[in-house]
This record gives sequence, structure tokens and C-alpha cells, in this order.
Amino acid sequence: MGGEGVKKYFFKNKLLFTGNIILTLAESILSVMLAFILANFVDAAVEYDMALLYKTCIIFSLYLISVLIVWYSLRIVRASYIRQMLFDLKNDIFSKVINKEIDQFQKGNSASYISTLNNDITILEQDYFKNILTMVALIFSFIIATVAIFKLNFFIAVGVFVISIFLVAIPYLFREKISRAKREFSDSLSDLTVQTNEILSGFEVVKSFNVEKLVDEQYKKYNKKVEDNRFFFEKMLALANSLTEFFGYLMFFASLGLGAYLVIKRILEPGLMIAAVQLMNNIVNPMIGIIERVNALKGTESIQKKIMDIMEDKEQQEGEFISKTDFNDAIVFENVSFSYGKREEPTLKNISFTVKKGEKCAIIGPNGSGKSTIVKLLLKYYNNFEGRILIDGIDIRNIKTEDLYNNLISVIHQNVFMFDTSIKNNITLFKEYDEKVIERAISLSGLKEFIEKLPDKENTEVGEKGSNLSGGERQRISIARALIKGTPILVSDEPTSSLDKKTALSIENSILSIEGLTALVITHNTSEEVLKKYDKIIFVEDGEIVKVGAFDEIFTPASVVLSVVG
Repeated sequence: MGGEGVKKYFFKNKLLFTGNIILTLAESILSVMLAFILANFVDAAVEYDMALLYKTCIIFSLYLISVLIVWYSLRIVRASYIRQMLFDLKNDIFSKVINKEIDQFQKGNSASYISTLNNDITILEQDYFKNILTMVALIFSFIIATVAIFKLNFFIAVGVFVISIFLVAIPYLFREKISRAKREFSDSLSDLTVQTNEILSGFEVVKSFNVEKLVDEQYKKYNKKVEDNRFFFEKMLALANSLTEFFGYLMFFASLGLGAYLVIKRILEPGLMIAAVQLMNNIVNPMIGIIERVNALKGTESIQKKIMDIMEDKEQQEGEFISKTDFNDAIVFENVSFSYGKREEPTLKNISFTVKKGEKCAIIGPNGSGKSTIVKLLLKYYNNFEGRILIDGIDIRNIKTEDLYNNLISVIHQNVFMFDTSIKNNITLFKEYDEKVIERAISLSGLKEFIEKLPDKENTEVGEKGSNLSGGERQRISIARALIKGTPILVSDEPTSSLDKKTALSIENSILSIEGLTALVITHNTSEEVLKKYDKIIFVEDGEIVKVGAFDEIFTPASVVLSVVG
């Protein structure tokens, strides 16, 4: 997005930009023309001139037709212009968010991103995009009317511009207060969105623990903060706009009095005085309007900065990364240490191990020992670790993230996310695959028997968050989702932790039975029968690797497994 900021969206569609400028200019010219039409009506009445009256009526009729055409066209073009700018801006923001590195994404909050896409964009639409387009029209009207009034009478024009100095000063007096008030309002709105999202996401917990009143009070507190900040912003804006209106009226009536004086002194004709009054409207109203909109624009600076922060996060530079599309040798962790945030105690402490191509590797250990962190580092969730993680001898920090996910690694997550669509779409994630590839993934994941019993087969809707499916069925869809990609490496983060033993055993056996697949599986399964199927077991405790080897090399007797894992 660069230094251009949000304003670059005004120039992305040159046709709509040009059309809006031309029609806005035409509207401003027509607005100023009305002053001289009114002058002709007054002169015709004062001089009892029927010919001038008829001529003015014809001109006025043509004027009305022109106004109708220009006003309608301008509003259609302006609506299309704003629609396109908002469409492009929201698409760009969402694209930036969805393409963030995972560690960058997690610095924010999903609800705050939603708030930006909804609340902040709505504020920008009203207070930025529409205001700037209106300001362009007001500036055109002001310039044309100013030229006209100077040609009409120099003294009235000078009087107008002396008083206008006060009008121009007002935005600078309130700039910081308005901007700060708008920022606080936007931030509190984002906090409310985050809070509401958390409450509704945890609805079952709220009900089962009978904390409705507590949650209700929490919501009211955040909602009150939003409305208090909204009121303070409106109060600041009202004060600035009221002063603007006051000096605007002062300028209008001072000029009107001067015009009347000039008519009495027979320096100015009555018709031209009416024209001057009308032109005053085309000067005073635009000045007031411009200043009010400048105040509103100042209030959007913090929102623009928030969007800029999203849009300007550091991205991968293609030239700095290696493209890798195959896996031929091994995954190697070499003296890897890692800490989350500012924690003094590292989560992983100098761990080293190797997983060769085709090996099935179980990662076991107590809760909080660092098992999931190993997987997250392999998936490039975080790059600020010490040591090296290599795939075929290449540091993963140098491998393109898109290659890592598209060509090398598939993931079975512990918490399976389901889109509210069909089983098939949840497996393919809306990508196009050959039917045989889909059938193979369904078969390998153990879904085939379940799907065969459904009336709509793989086209059956799963419901919101997979509500129509059991935990085991959702987990099998997650496995199919990973297998359909056909990557050589499969990473699984406790895929069976929330399932019953029978289902968990079945799913783990499904993964272990896939020939040629390199698998790293975090498991709590303490079954000797299952663990013996792994080529390698890595036992992790307190962020360190205690043992590495096959089952018989590590556990003698087998009961030790139950004591250290269970």
C-alpha cells in the first residue's frame, strides 16, 4: 500500500474518477448559474420587462432539465465510484489478513480484523470517501462562485474573505481533539466486537456455568464505553461545527447588509444584489461544508493508520526464499530452542532429532512439555527460534511458506474447523480435484462407510461448525482434507485427544497404514499395540527430548509408557 494510504483507491478506477470530476464540475457550474437566472427574474419584475421574463423562463426550463440530468448522473456515478472503492479496499484488507504469516496474524485478534472490515470501513465510507467527494463538489462551487462574485462586486467579495479567515482557523483549533476522540471511539468499538465474539463463541460454557448475569454485565460495560466515546466525539464535532455555522451566518448577513447598502446608494442594481446573495450561498455553504468535513476527515486518521498497519506488515520477498516442491531425505531439528513472547523460561531447550523420509514418528510427553511447539515451528508459525530446522538440508526459514503448505506438509489439527457446507467441500476446501483423488482420500481416512449411509453421500451438509457430525467424523474429514493434498509429509497435533478410545485407535491406525507417508504425530495414545507401529518415538519433557528411538528401545517394560505419558 506504501505511502499512498487509503487515498490511492480514488485513482484505481480512472473512468469513474474522471466521470465524477466532470459531473461534479457541471453541477457546480449549474449551481452558480442559478444566481444570474434569479437576477434576471428580479430585473424583469423591477423593470416591467415581459420580453426578459419570457427569455428567462425559457432559460430556466432548460436549466431545470440540465439539473435533472446532471444530478441523476452524478449520483449514479458517485454511488458506483464509492462501491468500487469500498470493494477494492475490503478485498485488499482481507487478502492481506488471509495471507499473513501465522505469527503475524496471531498478533491481532480475529474479531478486531472483523471490526476493521465492518465497523471501520463503514466509518471510512461515511467520513472519508463520501466526505472527500462532497468536498470536491464544494471546492468547485466555492471557486466558481468566488470568481463570479469578484466580477459582480469587489467590495462584497473582500468582505466575504475577511470574515472567512475565522472559518478557516476552526479546523486547526479542534484537529487533535477530534482525531483522538475518533480513535478512542474506533478502539472501543473494536473491543466490543472482540468481547461479543468471545461471548457468543462460548455460549455453551456461559449457559452450563450459569454466568449469564456476569457476562451480561461485562457486555454492558464495553457497550457503555463505546457509547460514551461516541458521545464525546459527537460533542467535539458539534462544537467545531457550531462555531463554523456561526461565522458562516455572520459572513452571509454582513455581505447581505453591504449589498443592501450598495443598492440604496445606487451602486448596485437590485437584481445583482439578489445574484450576490445567491452567490454568497455558494461561498458560505461550501466553506462551512468543507470545514465540517475537514473535521470529520481528521477523525479518520487513526482508522487509516490501523488499516495501514494491517496492509504494511512485512511480507516474504520472493527473491529471499527458496522454492521447494519435493521431499527426498529427512526432517532435521538441530539444537532448536524457543520461547513464547517475553517468557524467560524457554519452551524448547536445545532439542535435536531426525525423521527420515517414510518414517512414522510419534511425539509423546506430558501436557505442556513442548510437543505442540515442535510442530508449530516445523510449520513456520514462528521463525524466531535458535538453531536450525532443515528439510532436505534446507533451513525452513528459507523455504517459501506457500511451498511448505502446498507441496511439502499437510496438517491434521487438534481442533477441526468445519465450514457450513458439504462434506465434499470441507474435504477439498473448494478446490478442484479428480473424483478418484477424492474417493482415495475418503477411503484412506475411514470415511467411506459413513458417507455410504448418507442420503446425499459426500454432498451432505455438515451444519454450522460441523454440528451435524460427531467428533470422530469431523476428525476423519480433517484427515481426508490433509491426505487429498498428496503431500509427502503429514503432521498431526493430537488429532484424537477429544475422542473415545475406539475412534481414536481407528483414526491413528488410518494414518499409520498409509505407505510412503512421512508422519509426525503428537499422540496421547498409550497403547503398546499402537506405539509399536511407529518407526520412531520422541519423548519430550519440560521442553527437552528425554529419549528417541523405536518402542522396544525406549520402553522396557511397556508399563513405563503408562507412567510417563498417562
